[in-house]
Amino acid sequence: MSTLKRCCGYKGYWGCAEEYPDHMVPVEEFNLNQKMCIKCKSHEYTLRNFHIHPVAGMRKGNWVRQYAESLGGIRSDRKGGGGPEWKEYLKQAEEAWKEDITHTNVVPLKKKKEKLPRIYKEINKKPPRESIRYPKEGYVYIFKSDDMDSIKIGKTDDVGKRLSAAQTWGRYKCLYYKMSEDCKLLEKNVHDVLFHRMVVEEGLGNEHFRVNLEYAKKVIDHEAARIQSEDDREGPRLGQVSG
Repeated sequence: MSTLKRCCGYKGYWGCAEEYPDHMVPVEEFNLNQKMCIKCKSHEYTLRNFHIHPVAGMRKGNWVRQYAESLGGIRSDRKGGGGPEWKEYLKQAEEAWKEDITHTNVVPLKKKKEKLPRIYKEINKKPPRESIRYPKEGYVYIFKSDDMDSIKIGKTDDVGKRLSAAQTWGRYKCLYYKMSEDCKLLEKNVHDVLFHRMVVEEGLGNEHFRVNLEYAKKVIDHEAARIQSEDDREGPRLGQVSG
């Protein structure tokens, strides 16, 4: 029988709690002379090295690059990008990263998604293949639920139908919509600009943002204008402002 040893966890978190709820873990799960088990030690390492952004849930490299782009920078792998200006934006993004990390003590761990049943897998049949080709034209919309302090920004080819679908999950209202020749691209660009305001909560997806409504409208209009104008396609994006 294995000898047990109490795991002290890290800042109130125990990675071993699911398997050992009383925190008494076999000594084989510890490194030599460690008070934390291997799972909790791994979590401590992640926190201390700040590999994951505390709110966006993104790795440092991706977060810094996207933040620099949101300030108006253009990456070196894009036309007209790189150089001293890009390095300056990266430096600002690094400072913003340190600021966010300093004021956050705990990085939310991503829970494994519950595997929900699928009828075709249950009855051992292949699902029918249906290929639906949506037009590039569409709308980017802003929905708001009375039950939430965030807004939902998404794309659709039918605002009324999309709102009806959303109302099955909450009391959503349509606050704004913008037509675009490429709604998928417009939605992506808007999300990139507002990514630092994204609400990272289980079950919300990546379309909810805590941002001022008027600023969100301004971002959508600005990005829509960039898409419409071929000459301005590589132009700078709106910088970060308080929203």
